[in-house]
Amino acid sequence: MALAGTFIGTANMLAEMGLGRAVIQFRDLDRRELDTCFWLTMTLAIIGFLVLSLSASMIAHWFAVPRLADVLPVLALSLPLTACGGVSDGLLRRRLALDRISQAEIIGGVAALPAMLCFALAGFGVWALVVGSLVHLAVRSLATFAFAPWCPRFRLGGERAREMLRFSLTTLGANILWTLGEQADVLVVGKITGQVTIGLYSMAKQLALLPGHKISTVVNMLSSPMMAELQTNIDAMRVAFYRTVRLTAAIGLPISVGMSLVAAELVAVVLGPKWSAAVPIFRLLCFYAAVRAIDVLLAPVLVARHRERLLFWYCLPY
Repeated sequence: MALAGTFIGTANMLAEMGLGRAVIQFRDLDRRELDTCFWLTMTLAIIGFLVLSLSASMIAHWFAVPRLADVLPVLALSLPLTACGGVSDGLLRRRLALDRISQAEIIGGVAALPAMLCFALAGFGVWALVVGSLVHLAVRSLATFAFAPWCPRFRLGGERAREMLRFSLTTLGANILWTLGEQADVLVVGKITGQVTIGLYSMAKQLALLPGHKISTVVNMLSSPMMAELQTNIDAMRVAFYRTVRLTAAIGLPISVGMSLVAAELVAVVLGPKWSAAVPIFRLLCFYAAVRAIDVLLAPVLVARHRERLLFWYCLPY
């Protein structure tokens, strides 16, 4: 599931192509330009689904994980499911309708939980996670689509379509570099070691990044449209950015340090004794998580100022 999630995340980022940020940053997009975003994203998502489905056997053979050939094509359905609500999600974020986004997430989670529990109790193993992921994405996209007052039509083009695509492609390049830096460790560990080690490493990384990820996700959800709204007022943007960094650091740094100090006890309580081998990895990753929680806050500022090229070069060393 860790390996499949890496490929799905990368393909989903390529299919989205940075158009979600374009919907937020370009404040005056007309309906034709929004339709262009939707159909372009949907087309790329379907292509990504076909590519992953056809190459699943080769990927499974490369990593010597035979079950990946069965899981990856099914999990790849998440690409078109996510694309269905992409533009609607961007419209809600642009309007700062974060209550609707949260409601869509909650509805998706409530719908996915019973499906996951049923499949897990029936002994389907990893398929419980696959089904839960697909149900969550499908229900969340439907809810997001219902909350946003917009429906796609078969129209393409628009006056700012070329400028929007240029912005999206540059943003996509930065996202690719960032994702490669974030996922390369999983791919390398999975190739060199094996299923047991990659399982321990992935679980330790997920647990270490969990607090910072939850905090930075909420902060970025709010800061992206806010920075876009303040993009012509540099002083106000600077004040908002410094306040965001202070707030995130005040929460994220103590949590990460505390988790590192009680790593053995935390892993035993949360995951169980069989995961004790992940404690040293988890302790090291806690320090990485503390820095990463602050590092991700820079992107909304650069994107809001249309400095996506600078963001690209900033992500290049990763």
